[in-house]
Amino acid sequence: MAEVDLRRSLPLHLTWLAGLAMTWLTWTDAQDNRLGRDSHAYWVALQGDHLYANAPGTVDAFNYSPAFAQLLSPFGHLPWPVFGLGFAALVVVGFVHLFRPLGWRWVFPLLLCCTPEIVSGNVFWVLALVAAYGLRYPALWAFPLLTKVTPGLGPLWFALRREWRPLLVSLVTTALVAGVSFAIAPHAWVGWLRFMSHHFRGTSAPTGSDLFPSLLVRLPVALTLLVWCALTDRRWGLPAAMALATPVSGIAMFTILAALPRLAREQERGTVEPWARSRQPAVTPS
Repeated sequence: MAEVDLRRSLPLHLTWLAGLAMTWLTWTDAQDNRLGRDSHAYWVALQGDHLYANAPGTVDAFNYSPAFAQLLSPFGHLPWPVFGLGFAALVVVGFVHLFRPLGWRWVFPLLLCCTPEIVSGNVFWVLALVAAYGLRYPALWAFPLLTKVTPGLGPLWFALRREWRPLLVSLVTTALVAGVSFAIAPHAWVGWLRFMSHHFRGTSAPTGSDLFPSLLVRLPVALTLLVWCALTDRRWGLPAAMALATPVSGIAMFTILAALPRLAREQERGTVEPWARSRQPAVTPS
């Protein structure tokens, strides 16, 4: 009888157990909440002119900038079931792509660990993609900066590492997207700024799950982690800091850590960011 190497198999088995537990918790939570409660909020926002009628954490609250609503606007005419299922399918595809470097035997149990995000239809999976690829394509940081805002830590990462070109690209792209969006719907932007000021100004109470401290507690921890990791070239700290910095807390925020396999793959391959190539030492033939 072949012996089982527990040291190699135990992590996978524990991941399966964690995934099954997370699936069960998500299912029990779904008994009291709408399936796709976050993606439904996006869909509802596309049905009328009042994007910010509901406070953060309430049913169908839309917290993001008008630019995100404009991005989704072509799909606002879809029936809710089609919109919700389509959004959930995109979430699954995104996570499969992020987990694929680990091999297929890891993909399904890790997907089960992400069931809160898949079922709710939030955008943490997009933030994970940005964390995985935003160091190579800094324009991607416009997405977190124009949605959840505080997890958009890429520009600060670039500034700490004195990578001025990607810093400029990330900020200019964000400004251009915001500028075009404002030109299309200036009243919506005024509404969003008022919404943000009213609901997030100086609050020390947790917004979201009571299991986690407020953003005023989590954000300094996230920034400290980011500074240390940026200065010591520890890329894993970027998605970890982003998860801690999310404004509305919940267990699904940790799915941003799904970026880690892709980040590790890039470092293993010795991938060099385009703006850093000029700093690489030249190899002279012997």
